[in-house]
Amino acid sequence: MIRYPKIREFRILHDLKQEFVADQLGISQPEYSRLENGFRKARLEDFKTLAKVYDVSINVLMLREEEHYFEKPKRKSTSSPFQEEHLSQLLEQHQKILQYLQQSHLQSHQIIQQLIPPPSH
Repeated sequence: MIRYPKIREFRILHDLKQEFVADQLGISQPEYSRLENGFRKARLEDFKTLAKVYDVSINVLMLREEEHYFEKPKRKSTSSPFQEEHLSQLLEQHQKILQYLQQSHLQSHQIIQQLIPPPSH
């Protein structure tokens, strides 16, 4: 049995489920559980993928003892910049732009000049 406690520690610190990490590794959740609990040997590719997922050095993940302590990463905001009201506004603006372009007989460079002001010097 080969245990790499950092694999489990980082998954928990990042508040990720085994299913998600297993998917990143291209293996099943039971297979990932075996890896995390030391019943499956980790491959170099596993460590490379996990290092990208957790944005840490591969060496940190390969530690077998509790040598480093890390702060829990801050959670990313779950609110989308494209909430329903913003999305409807964007769609409305998009529709107006399309109507303008369809009605306009201007050349594309003229349209761009009208939509984007020239740089000030």
